[in-house]
Amino acid sequence: MVVYASEIQDRGDFRRQPNRHVLIMNQRKNFIIIHVNDPHLQRHIWEWRRAAYQFKTLAALHVKISTTQGGVTTTDYSQIIFSPICSDVYDLKDLCKRIHAERKQITKTASALTLAIINK
Repeated sequence: MVVYASEIQDRGDFRRQPNRHVLIMNQRKNFIIIHVNDPHLQRHIWEWRRAAYQFKTLAALHVKISTTQGGVTTTDYSQIIFSPICSDVYDLKDLCKRIHAERKQITKTASALTLAIINK
């Protein structure tokens, strides 16, 4: 479930590709950071903020583990699927209802965690 999507980073830096950090939460309330690079950044440009605000579910396939940045990173072969149809999504819908009241605290924690990773 997507709980936070950062602003687009490195937009004005010609030496680096633009990227965005997305924080997702699993059923155990553990946070996982996804570093989203092109082409997924532009392909789903309108979905990221809405997904974070509405706690939408997300499936990220063929991502690589990033030991330097922490979390996982998208590649050219990755696939991002919003609101996938699978059995785990139904478990996350119950979690979404429970944490909906805690939205402000979870978003604040996710934002702080993402900033700590970015500034590392």
